[in-house]
Amino acid sequence: MECIINGIVKYNSDDGTLLSPDNIIDMIKLTRVVNELLLLFINNNHILLSRDTLLSELWEKRGLNSSSNNLSNYVSVLRKTLNKCGCPNLIVTVPKLGFVFEADITILAKIEEERPQSPVTKEEVVELPATEAVMGNKTRSFSWLKERMTLIVGVITLALFLWLPGVYEQWSLKSSRTEVLTIDQCKFYLTDDVTRGLDKDSATATIKTIVNNERLNCRRKANVYYFADRRMDATGQLVMKDLLTYCAYDGKAPCSNYYMSRYKNGNENKK
Repeated sequence: MECIINGIVKYNSDDGTLLSPDNIIDMIKLTRVVNELLLLFINNNHILLSRDTLLSELWEKRGLNSSSNNLSNYVSVLRKTLNKCGCPNLIVTVPKLGFVFEADITILAKIEEERPQSPVTKEEVVELPATEAVMGNKTRSFSWLKERMTLIVGVITLALFLWLPGVYEQWSLKSSRTEVLTIDQCKFYLTDDVTRGLDKDSATATIKTIVNNERLNCRRKANVYYFADRRMDATGQLVMKDLLTYCAYDGKAPCSNYYMSRYKNGNENKK
């Protein structure tokens, strides 16, 4: 697969290479693990990937062993590599949950090389009776129309082939996250099963509380992702931990995390 990251970096997953013409660097060759890690992030763009999922996909399914520390090291390497290519802060760490990849991805469609046409040979001209000449003209006209129709169908097919990957990407993105709220130019999304299972009104109220407490800047375009965690503390009380990850729409500014923790009785404690 070949794609363009943030409009400036060309990535080829087949050979694990990154090329950024706008930056004065040579083509970067990724290691096997870093290449597969980047491909996982791209295929799950804007979706939270847990550490367990990444460990399973990169090592356990191959019968290999690894640790969370090793994963953190590879994520750090990938961050530094993308930063060299002019794409910093694409990988957002969600504490205790995992990572979210935030980028604009354009999939490049592969087009088969046009086959060379057979050389045209000059045919012998034969005198035909008038009636046969008329029929011949009709035959040539039909052949000309048939050739043009084949060309038109080919152009339409090619256009659809180039257009469909973008449509699929948009459909996949919409199906992987649920928009629940818009405040000015900020769009708020639920991206995991936990938040999707929450009462929508309750989730919306929590989001608005964090926005007001932290005074999030929604005068600029931004995607904001809401994560929720419910756990029992040492005293047996239910602690509700909420997180908003604010990502500027241009994908170049770093994403920011905003937390709020509270007990079930409603006492809030920002961290």
